[in-house]
Amino acid sequence: MSNYNELERVLFTWYEQARASNIPVDENIFREKTLEIAVINDMDIFPTSNGWIYFLKFAMVQYPGNYTAKDIHFVLSAWYEVTSSAIQNCFVKCGYVRKNHEECSTEGQENNDDKADEEWLRVAEDVSGEKLSDYISIDQNVATCSTQSIEEICDDAKNKNNGEEAEDTVLADEAEPTPVPSLSEAITAFEIVRTFIYAHGIIEKDPKNIINLKNLLFNFKK
Repeated sequence: MSNYNELERVLFTWYEQARASNIPVDENIFREKTLEIAVINDMDIFPTSNGWIYFLKFAMVQYPGNYTAKDIHFVLSAWYEVTSSAIQNCFVKCGYVRKNHEECSTEGQENNDDKADEEWLRVAEDVSGEKLSDYISIDQNVATCSTQSIEEICDDAKNKNNGEEAEDTVLADEAEPTPVPSLSEAITAFEIVRTFIYAHGIIEKDPKNIINLKNLLFNFKK
């Protein structure tokens, strides 16, 4: 039995009256009313509190645990392992099934085809002797630029030759092979890039790319 039976009875009576009058009640109001009743009954040392929720929040602040930023990466990686089909199956198991989805898709496609035919019939009234396929491909062979002069053609040829010579020079300079980094060096570089991406908020735009790169490296490690 509680050591404050009288206080609890008074508090419960007040609660019934408050609810009957549609007065909103929360834990803070309960605490204030409890302290008020305790003062009236000369209970100056009454140890009121907000209950187990208060102690749980206090414990979470006092003992946050040994968490690191990498734990967030693991959670994010696990989330992107969930496929869209898995989410759809969860909805199907809950009864959210679109039974007429295929029928609606077929009907929609037929309606679009009918609409296209109707539009072509209206156009064909002004264009005699032409088919729909001819109308669709009428602009495929249209010239998109003017004819070049001889001087312009020669200049293009000279520029092309100069570009090929420059490319050959670059390839000759790059004849020496670039040393291939080791797997540990690649993982270290990935960690640096990931830190940069998270620090500048780039991950918010497309977080799945960094996850795919990480999986690629660690799968190669295996």
